[in-house]
Amino acid sequence: MRMPNREIVYRLLFVTEQGNEDQRNSANARLASLRDAFSNDRRFPSSRPIMPAIETECWTWWHEVAASPPSSAQGLDRPV
Repeated sequence: MRMPNREIVYRLLFVTEQGNEDQRNSANARLASLRDAFSNDRRFPSSRPIMPAIETECWTWWHEVAASPPSSAQGLDRPV
């Protein structure tokens, strides 16, 4: 069992502060998934932890959001 990757957690938290409403909702859902994965991996240790799969999904989503054009989604480099 290990803690979630700090870098992805920080990026998700950044989106909850700087993203548009859809991005904030998605980031909050992914933070909840990371919390649940950590809790399940801790409560039910097994040879197949679920945390790596959830982290991979979060990274994929982060790259999609970061690459989205400003016309379809609010850019993450500008304050809301």
